[in-house]
Amino acid sequence: MIKKILLALLAVVALVVLVVVAGPLFLPKSYTTSRSLDLSAPVAKVYAAVGDFEQFNLWQPWIRYEPSAKQTITGKPFSVGARYAWDGKQIGSGSMTIREIKENALVVHDL
Repeated sequence: MIKKILLALLAVVALVVLVVVAGPLFLPKSYTTSRSLDLSAPVAKVYAAVGDFEQFNLWQPWIRYEPSAKQTITGKPFSVGARYAWDGKQIGSGSMTIREIKENALVVHDL
């Protein structure tokens, strides 16, 4: 009886190990996430807020958590390649770069 229980327990442990080790081999190498939001504001106002990183701190919440975080803005506003970078103890570090932009229609950031 104990031998059967131990064998069953060993089989369950082996199955869990197999799933943990072999499972990731069947997952995609990369993934993409996206979000969208409907705003009740004029298109030009929204475009100005998200296409110009100089205006970014007027609406984004993260810098409020750590106002002393270092922020760097490079590139021309409303242009592909414009970049906003941050580095703080609480909010961490990272950057956003405008990858695609169409006036009053689309702003795509790489985060």
